[in-house]
Amino acid sequence: MSIEKVTIEIPVLKAQLVLSNPAYLADTVEETPYQLLQVCNEQRHCQTLLDERGGDGVSVASDTSLNFSPDHLYLIVLRMVGVDVMTKKYKKHYYEVYGLVEGAIVGFQTKEGINATTDNILQWSDQYPHALEISVGRKKQALAYRK
Repeated sequence: MSIEKVTIEIPVLKAQLVLSNPAYLADTVEETPYQLLQVCNEQRHCQTLLDERGGDGVSVASDTSLNFSPDHLYLIVLRMVGVDVMTKKYKKHYYEVYGLVEGAIVGFQTKEGINATTDNILQWSDQYPHALEISVGRKKQALAYRK
């Protein structure tokens, strides 16, 4: 069962990622649309990355290696759109990448100008601290870096 408030440690920033205010509770954290996403430091000062209270939501995978870049400065979230509280469903979803230092959505792009999108993100690169491995064609992959 999911919980109302999810807290994930971000040691490199000496902070915590906090997901709260779910539109509804689903079977797992991954299926729950949280409407408030914040980064809170040790003094409990919080920077709000997303506030969708009363609307759509976001979630994260239970495997933090899928969420966070290896340097823990970037986060992939699942954006849930068309959240219906009564039926506990949403119409569609897509991925967004947040810069935890920037406090906002950030873009990633290959050297050839191909953007990282929901359709082509594969995973974070093991070899580069904040590069995404993306699909750029049939059985072809490339690294996308922060724009």
